[in-house]
Amino acid sequence: MVPDFPRLVAHSRERVRLQPGDLVLEGPRPGNGAHHGGRFLSAGDVVDSSITGPARPVSATAA
Repeated sequence: MVPDFPRLVAHSRERVRLQPGDLVLEGPRPGNGAHHGGRFLSAGDVVDSSITGPARPVSATAA
């Protein structure tokens, strides 16, 4: 986990080209599913998030 937003963006920019309007989403810390009934993400699961406005990001997980 990246502890602060500037470091998160810098880390992301090292791997992908960010464009104006791109969203950088950070998930919970590893093992957080244990606190939610043992539900963990698996490869192929879909994370469906929403924000206020016209955009609706949907992301697939990978192993």
